[in-house]
Amino acid sequence: MSYVTLLEASQMVHRGTGIDITVLQLIRAGVVQKLLLCVLLDVKCYSPTHRIRREKKAEELNPNYWRDCPTGSIDDVDVVYAYGCFVLPPRHVFAFQTKETVRVNSVTSLDGQDVYFPGVDVSRDALQIMLPHLNAFIAHIKASQAAQQATAPATSVQATETKEQRQDRRLKACIDAGLPMNERAASLRLPDGVANIAESEGVTRQSFSTDVKAALKRRENAKREGVTVHRA
Repeated sequence: MSYVTLLEASQMVHRGTGIDITVLQLIRAGVVQKLLLCVLLDVKCYSPTHRIRREKKAEELNPNYWRDCPTGSIDDVDVVYAYGCFVLPPRHVFAFQTKETVRVNSVTSLDGQDVYFPGVDVSRDALQIMLPHLNAFIAHIKASQAAQQATAPATSVQATETKEQRQDRRLKACIDAGLPMNERAASLRLPDGVANIAESEGVTRQSFSTDVKAALKRRENAKREGVTVHRA
């Protein structure tokens, strides 16, 4: 599985999204587990999960294993080679925010099944990110950008419209949604479904209803006076 350094990752984020992101910002993303930060190892170290599997198998073969075996000691057979890319726990990632070099006492395998206690010093420059995780991170940023762009035009229109235009627009939204909007009846109690439309606009039902009733009242007055009313 491919991996890249944090500097390479920041460059890839910039190319994919246009956002400048620093190494420290990537580390902070690792602290909140938006990214999995890894380290490359080639050391011989103790693995508690290796011991658990070995002892479980030994117990299956020998029911008296726990009576005969020594306790509290580390068997040499549980000191294994940790070779490859391993995931750093959050506490080590947190330390890299303020330290150039951190003593890494524990790591896990990429699948999370094995734990190792390497006890080695690792520099910030040696940190890695698995490429699939980075690609997912970039895709999340791009999705957020697309959502912001989609809502930007509507926000701009709403910021420049007058109070009357906003009221008419909200009334039209109710009509377009198929809600019965008879002027006299609706002016007393708006139909069910108004709350859902208000929620979609990010306003309270009360605020939305006030605008709709104002538009209805203005439309009713205009009909009596024979005046054409602006319809959004």
